Amino acid sequence: MKGIFLLGLFSIMLASCGVPQDFDGATDGHDIRTIVLDSADDAKRGYSFSSDAYAGWETADIINEPWCTDEPGICGNWVEAKEKDIEGIGPADIPVSGYISDVAGFDDCQNVEVGALYVNRNRDSRYYAFTIVDDDYSESEYGCNHRITVMYKRLK
Repeated sequence: MKGIFLLGLFSIMLASCGVPQDFDGATDGHDIRTIVLDSADDAKRGYSFSSDAYAGWETADIINEPWCTDEPGICGNWVEAKEKDIEGIGPADIPVSGYISDVAGFDDCQNVEVGALYVNRNRDSRYYAFTIVDDDYSESEYGCNHRITVMYKRLK
């Protein structure tokens, strides 16, 4: 009887904990998140998908550059995806090659098209899909700024 009571108590404790402590952020493909990267704000230029937080150059998976160009410049290790819908892309759609920083680390940067879908191979070897849904571009006497809205989700 005592064993059954302890087993029941243990089950209740587990159920009340919610997400396991070793949860690694994996989603079922429906967990699409949105962030804003601002190239004029050093604290919000880079983002680490894996830690789900703004990050500096050394730890960011993507960085928004303050280029004076029509399209935003994004640094990272990404490739344009063949799939065109962030909701429809899944692990089977992850490209095996073509990432811009395969050789140079995460130092490569290129312009990206607003609305196009990209797959990023992160510093921790996880894969995330992202798309820029809005680019608020401005120029001033101090330089140029791209304030971009990014939607992303984990693939693998």
